Amino acid sequence: MAKILIIDDSDNWRLLMTMCLSKYGLDVEGLANDPGPQHAWEQYQIVVADWMLPGTDAVQIFRHSLAPIPRDRRPRFAIMSVLTETRIDREVAKLRREFELVLPYIDKTWPIARVYQKLKVLLP
Repeated sequence: MAKILIIDDSDNWRLLMTMCLSKYGLDVEGLANDPGPQHAWEQYQIVVADWMLPGTDAVQIFRHSLAPIPRDRRPRFAIMSVLTETRIDREVAKLRREFELVLPYIDKTWPIARVYQKLKVLLP
C-alpha cells in the first residue's frame, strides 16, 4: 500500500483529502505544516504540499527537506493550490529542470477522482 503525506494548513481540506484518498487504498497521513528536514521523509512514496503554507511554501519544502535525499530513496512530490497553474509555473518549471522531476500540479477544486489519477502516475 502506497504511503502519502499531505501537507496543508487547511484542516478541512487536509481531512477531506486524507479520507477520500484512503478509499482508493492509499495510506494517507496529513500534517498542517512543514515538519522540517529531520522528518522521516523516506517512509512516503508521495509528498503533496500546498503551494503556500505559514512561513514557507512547497518549493522550500522540496529544496530543504526532499532534495538532499538520494534520488532513488526520495519520495515523489506534487504541489497543490487553488491558484491558477500559470501563476506558479515558473517555480515548478525550475524544480522540474533542476531535479529532473515529474512534478504534477493539483488544483484543489478538482474532484478527488482526478486528484487520484494525478497521484497514481507517481506511484512506483
